Amino acid sequence: MRRKIFAFSLLSIFTVVGIFAMIILFNKGATATTIPLSQSEIESKALVHAHKFGLQDAPTSILSKQMSISEYNARLDPFSKDNIKVDSQVWLVILKGKVIVTGAPNASGTTSGINYDNMWILLNTDGEVKGWGTRPDSKPLDLSVPPQPISAWPTLSSPKK
Repeated sequence: MRRKIFAFSLLSIFTVVGIFAMIILFNKGATATTIPLSQSEIESKALVHAHKFGLQDAPTSILSKQMSISEYNARLDPFSKDNIKVDSQVWLVILKGKVIVTGAPNASGTTSGINYDNMWILLNTDGEVKGWGTRPDSKPLDLSVPPQPISAWPTLSSPKK
């Protein structure tokens, strides 16, 4: 009987110690801070992502700017419902060059591509890609000008009669 009580006590102690160890390990991971990446490291990560999703060859230029998520939303996603703090910092990287974005295969199994001359990539300060897209050649992004306010989604205008 004493052996059973001793074994149960040991099992209980190891269980409690194991739980405390897991709590300590998980709390260390949650409180660890990462050092934000430099601009060149962010641009390198954006370039790798761009090549996976349509950038052909080397870009002709790379422009990047660190900004708040609210500035990004004002430029590209004004109707965002994301639960991200408005003062969170992100990087917007614009790569100019030949971009071909392919769509899903049609019924016959062939795919077609749409050509663009630029691609943008949104990354957090740790280099994690949060979004990407392209812009029509006639509406390139210009990071040197303030974002233009948008009050409604763009719509197609009907042909004039």
